[in-house]
Amino acid sequence: MLQAPIEGYEDAIVVPPINANNFELKQTL
Repeated sequence: MLQAPIEGYEDAIVVPPINANNFELKQTL
């Protein structure tokens, strides 16, 4: 049962940088 929360935290750590990169790309366009 501990694996699910850990995976959720990993997703939360990985996703924000991707969103930030997409936001920067939209600004440059």
